[in-house]
Amino acid sequence: MATVLLEAEDLCAQVGERRLFSGLNLSLMPGQTLLLRGPSGSGKTVLLRILAGQRPADDGRVLLHGQPLERGGGPRWRSQLVLVPQHPVVLPGAPVDTWAAWSALKVHRGRQLGDPQAHAAAMDLPAGAWTQPWIGLSGGERQRLHIALAIALQPVVLLLDEPTAALDAGSVERVEALLRGHTAVWISHDEDQHRRLAADHTVSL
Repeated sequence: MATVLLEAEDLCAQVGERRLFSGLNLSLMPGQTLLLRGPSGSGKTVLLRILAGQRPADDGRVLLHGQPLERGGGPRWRSQLVLVPQHPVVLPGAPVDTWAAWSALKVHRGRQLGDPQAHAAAMDLPAGAWTQPWIGLSGGERQRLHIALAIALQPVVLLLDEPTAALDAGSVERVEALLRGHTAVWISHDEDQHRRLAADHTVSL
């Protein structure tokens, strides 16, 4: 019987005096997709950042493999829960340089990593994009390359913040096909995409 992989218990988050959510619970098993829904400003991105260990919750706790974030945080936690932001930052150098730096991190030593170039090709990115400076890539190309890099890091859970928002219909189809089967927490405002994802769980904020 599968065990719970990722859990959040009684999470609370606020910005200033504004409460975004409270008493929030979720659970995710290997291979499942959890869909986060809600209007803009409801705290969906904040929740992803809490799960990724990039922002502390104001109350409650997050557990991975039954171990709480406060004991499993830092680089190792972030290597197991990888966040793909809605608007990827323009990184220095080219994607090939980013991969060389990320894959060489101490936390990845001894781990079997994937092939980001193969993932990029599956999303119909030209081979030349791999060596082109990030600053010269389009927003859609940067988004797909960030997805390729994230998958290649072989995280336990992918945290996806509107990963297809900047893509055309054909690219959306290829990205969805590539992500199918990965354990993921996914934000999407696209109702058609909600139906296609056939998520195992939905959390509304």
